[in-house]
Amino acid sequence: VLSLGEKSFERAWGDLGVTTSDGARVEVDPAKARQALLEIKGHVDTLPTDAMLDLERRVIVPEQNGFVLDVEGSLVALTLAARRMEGAVTLAGKAMPASVTTATLGISDISHVLASYKTNFSVSDRDRNFNLKLAASHLHGLVIAPGQQISFNEVVGDRTEKTGYRVAHVISAGEMVDGLAGGTCQISTTLFGAAFFAGLDIVNTTTHSRPLAYAPMGMDATVTYPHIDLKLKNPYEFPVVIRYRVANGEALVEILGKQRPYEKIVFERDIIDQVPYEKQTRDDPMLALGDKKLDQPGMNGYKLRRYRRFYQDGKVV
Repeated sequence: VLSLGEKSFERAWGDLGVTTSDGARVEVDPAKARQALLEIKGHVDTLPTDAMLDLERRVIVPEQNGFVLDVEGSLVALTLAARRMEGAVTLAGKAMPASVTTATLGISDISHVLASYKTNFSVSDRDRNFNLKLAASHLHGLVIAPGQQISFNEVVGDRTEKTGYRVAHVISAGEMVDGLAGGTCQISTTLFGAAFFAGLDIVNTTTHSRPLAYAPMGMDATVTYPHIDLKLKNPYEFPVVIRYRVANGEALVEILGKQRPYEKIVFERDIIDQVPYEKQTRDDPMLALGDKKLDQPGMNGYKLRRYRRFYQDGKVV
């Protein structure tokens, strides 16, 4: 009988590689014994599971350490028992700790939504949707420690064909054109909105060169690797984590952590000036002489002042 913890197995000595010669001398075939122990190991091993953030349920799942059969240690115990002609063998086991523990996750409470922000997109543009999901995947589950600053460009990385991005619509010099990694700015804009209303510090942000269809003026953040970046900082005494979901025509960001100290955070803006667009005429060798075609309509620009107001007890603080 071989036992490890609460599990036990009956095996014939011969199946364990144990034989006798001259009716007295005990011999152990190490290769056959190891093979038998490996078969038992497959029944008794409990592998560890890492601690994880269940962002859907907003709970932290603790780690579970494993316990596995130690083949070499069990071989020694088996050999000693065989030579003593003992009918019971206590196998050797060893703990296998989890790689990620609740302590190393860097956050202990994700039960509150400090803020959420949502933008919409067309589900028909598959390449742009692919870019949205790819960029968001780098931000989902990112823990920001107290006082820590993060950079969108550093977290998401360079957006190239090599890193998996596709060609889709982008804004370049005020025009809507096809470009690599089109749609990434919607991911940075949605993150900016959630961070704004969560009360995170907006360290660095740049608006687009024209108003957007998916965000109000003043609530957008353009990014271009590596020069134009969105940088955020956690001002709270507790860590927060980003939950990012891109599905069914919606990009949604939640900032999770402990209860924030503000009852509400409000966005306000003043439009200071309107900047008329300029008309541009370009030669097109594909058109007949004298023909004209509208490539894309112009769009006025705006200058505005943005405010963020923090409320406690009904008053701006």
